[in-house]
Amino acid sequence: MASPIRLRILQSLANSPSTVETLSVKSGESIANTSQHLQKMLRAGLLKCEKNGVSRIYSLANEKVLEMWLALQNLAFQLNPQIQQDEKALCPDELCTSLSLAEVLKLVKSGKAVLVDARELDDADGSPINGALHIPPADLKKNSAPIAKSKTVFVFCRGRYCTLANPLVEKLRGKGFKAFRLREMAYEIQKQAEEIQWN
Repeated sequence: MASPIRLRILQSLANSPSTVETLSVKSGESIANTSQHLQKMLRAGLLKCEKNGVSRIYSLANEKVLEMWLALQNLAFQLNPQIQQDEKALCPDELCTSLSLAEVLKLVKSGKAVLVDARELDDADGSPINGALHIPPADLKKNSAPIAKSKTVFVFCRGRYCTLANPLVEKLRGKGFKAFRLREMAYEIQKQAEEIQWN
């Protein structure tokens, strides 16, 4: 947990299972170096690995690992003023909603709002949210038509330290939508959805 590279790997796997090649690209490390970190995390019990043909697919060992990762982020935010500033830069208050996640999902459930997934396709497929509309920022022009401007749009990406949702919210606002980003990642949204029996 003291390695920034392993933390980046955890963040990637929190969104979707991946191969060493994909994790290498996402972490900015060589395949060999990424593989060494994966092996250490496997031995520590943080990850599991399954074969899919000739590929090995890595994923978090269980839900507790993901909860630990989120708890570590929350603790770091509370203890470190620099992290608080960094989060505000990555996840600006003016783009975020003041509503709780439960309130957001209740609006979506009632049909008054739309939930949009701004992640890349592999992450969206790896941890899909039932009922969310997948619109990567590059595809906004061809995919925003199904959204009625009378509905509020809530956009999520890979969590509080991801900026993929920001340009999408700005583009939607530029098109006249009432749009906000969420700080939560897919796992947190899914857990809250289950609690309010949204799905």
